[in-house]
Amino acid sequence: MPMNAIIPDSYNGSDYQKVQSAINDAVTQRRGVEFDRLYDITGSTVTINKTLGNRIPLRFYSNSNGGIRKTDSGYIFIASNMNTGDIFVDGMTFESVPGAGTIVYKAPSIIRIHSNLCSYNNMDTIVKTEDRGYMQSMRFSNESITGGKGYAFDFGGAYDCSWNNVVIEQREHGFIHRESGTDPDIYNCRIRDSVLEGLSGTAIQIKNSTNLVIDGCYFEANTGGHIIINSESTKSITISNCRHGGVDVPAFIVWNGYIKGFSYNNTAQNIAIHNTTGLIAGSEITSVNDFTQYGQTATYDPTIIAGNIPIYRLSPIISKTTPINDLEVDFGPLRKSTDTLTNISLNANQIKKVTFSFQHDVSIDDVISIQTFVTNNKNVTICSYYRDNTNKKNVIATIKNEESSAVTIATLKMTKLRLTPISG
Repeated sequence: MPMNAIIPDSYNGSDYQKVQSAINDAVTQRRGVEFDRLYDITGSTVTINKTLGNRIPLRFYSNSNGGIRKTDSGYIFIASNMNTGDIFVDGMTFESVPGAGTIVYKAPSIIRIHSNLCSYNNMDTIVKTEDRGYMQSMRFSNESITGGKGYAFDFGGAYDCSWNNVVIEQREHGFIHRESGTDPDIYNCRIRDSVLEGLSGTAIQIKNSTNLVIDGCYFEANTGGHIIINSESTKSITISNCRHGGVDVPAFIVWNGYIKGFSYNNTAQNIAIHNTTGLIAGSEITSVNDFTQYGQTATYDPTIIAGNIPIYRLSPIISKTTPINDLEVDFGPLRKSTDTLTNISLNANQIKKVTFSFQHDVSIDDVISIQTFVTNNKNVTICSYYRDNTNKKNVIATIKNEESSAVTIATLKMTKLRLTPISG
């Protein structure tokens, strides 16, 4: 704490008037505010009056469990100007009554909050977005968030936000992403090394996101679910190194909609890691080293994928049917494509060229094999095959009838294996 920090009790009036006066002077005098006790502002909301573009830090401190108490609905902090930020909050206590409707910060009226070592007791919501609907550059580190109804973080969209070493427990919900406002998606946000436990609702609910990371977190006894994704378009989401404990809901991660995501090194106890039944065509969830520790119990839905094996693409495999005799499926990192030709007639000792067609271009490092199924086991040789340079989806093969009489190849099948992503 700086030696020149302002103490609200230096002013006259109610607790609210003292806090508001201290913050007003802290802004104009470039000083911090020390909360030496719990100031009760019930019935009021504090306004941070920073001018537009003011990037001078505003700091709130407590070394004695001091902070702010508010036991009615509404915000503790709002700002006089949109996108007010650079507010550093250290060691503060915020206290309310569950169900009172108390919210700490209003966004995006307030952005760029750096909250560290704070205790949020029975606060229904820590951050809620209204107006244009997004959070931006908010940092929550080493926090304790206990008690409260509703969602601890309730936001339409989010840019560059992080939660590190945060405990959220013994309350209703954790995070809800509503996907609303003019900036409705999640961009480049992180939830790391945190605990979400004992929630009567859901730990994390998200919609469309890009570059969202949930890493190193612990989940247990969240009766409404742990991580639930309902997305029209999500890309680059990573859930890694997380652990679930206990027996509560059927699956740790629920994937719904169109999602391109990565799940790595997650462990669940007695429940499935993934529920992918809600994915739509084109989704790809890559799962590596995900593990259900004690096995999925028989009471759970058998359609849910349990883990325990290195499954790579958990999304539904969609067979390609154009052209009609082409089939394409994924097996982990391998993509197998086949094309089948039938009833090929060859005269005695005839050499003929045939064309195989695939759904995608033939790469220079694809692995290709050909099988022949000849009527009456006659002798037919595959002389050579090569990619058609005029149409890279085609492979031309040369076949020769080694018999002195006509033969019929009942089936001629070419298989192409490709490692994804492709090259060539």
